[in-house]
Amino acid sequence: MPLLDKLIEKDVLPDGAIRWGIRRLLKQRLVDERPDDAAARFAKVDAFAAELRTLPVAIETKARTTSTPRCRPRSTSCASGRA
Repeated sequence: MPLLDKLIEKDVLPDGAIRWGIRRLLKQRLVDERPDDAAARFAKVDAFAAELRTLPVAIETKARTTSTPRCRPRSTSCASGRA
């Protein structure tokens, strides 16, 4: 594990330094991912849209989150927000 990851895991680095690093990495990714000319950008967006059209709407339908509150039948207490 790199030293930087260990420092982050031990909560040694201040939040501002972590945010600065995240912003720097995102800025570099945008530079790497975005083509210079408009035609190449449009072609990349069109290719991504075409790929999305081939994918199913829901990828994993059988998975269920545990944080979703479950209500008993005929009970409206969960829906109304009352306990």
